[in-house]
Amino acid sequence: DLGVAVATSARAGSSFHCLITGRFLRAVPELRGDLVAISPEGLVLAWERRHHTLRLATLNGDVVTRASFEGSLPPFSALLVSADGRYVVAGTEAAPPGGGGGGGGG
Repeated sequence: DLGVAVATSARAGSSFHCLITGRFLRAVPELRGDLVAISPEGLVLAWERRHHTLRLATLNGDVVTRASFEGSLPPFSALLVSADGRYVVAGTEAAPPGGGGGGGGG
């Protein structure tokens, strides 16, 4: 347990808070998203629906990488990291009939 909570917004980015003290730790405007998940190692994943983008950041607030899934997957509806930190599980919305996106159901 890292003792950290992350709140994320598609417009304002993310804010990190210490659960033990209740203190605000930092704001990371570039880590925008609609969904967020934290790995046991302290890596933070944020999914931004508008740009169909997944971003990865450290607890220090450094955005390490980003990946765009525009046209390849339907929007994510759930995001989690496995307990061992080795896997990311993303649930997707159903793809529109005849629409692009190689995932989801219909």
